[in-house]
Amino acid sequence: LVQCQDAFAGDHWKLYSRFYPTLSQSHWHKALCCGDLSEYLRRGVILLRALSQDGKVAGYISCSVFPSSTAENSTEQAFAKINHLIVMPEHRGCGVGRLLFESLVAHLEAQTDRADQDLRIVAVEQNIRAIEWYWRLGFRAVQLHLDHVGTNRKECPVVH
Repeated sequence: LVQCQDAFAGDHWKLYSRFYPTLSQSHWHKALCCGDLSEYLRRGVILLRALSQDGKVAGYISCSVFPSSTAENSTEQAFAKINHLIVMPEHRGCGVGRLLFESLVAHLEAQTDRADQDLRIVAVEQNIRAIEWYWRLGFRAVQLHLDHVGTNRKECPVVH
């Protein structure tokens, strides 16, 4: 899974290097990767992985579930947010991402209180390939968010 996170950070570094040449791959790794996976699993993050025929990780998907509010006056329903969906470069275009996504939806249907009906994901605006893939899965843009990836020299804005 560490190799998947490295590939994820590397892809973003390549994608944004012409816009933000001062950001290194390690900056992207710190901003995008979750670090110690065991801590996230203890907090209830769902993690599913796909293995290649030789037993190596071909990709993984992680998701956080936010249960419906227990307050009497609240109308907030449960929802799930995909944290990462990463497919190793050599396995892209082979259906691994769709398999991971469909497996997550099936897991949410079986294990959560309607969180599968409100599934959210964040994608960086320059990642057109990923955004188009999410559209094919039925996602739609509902909000733009401005964030910053920091360096020692300055903060670099990233819209997602």
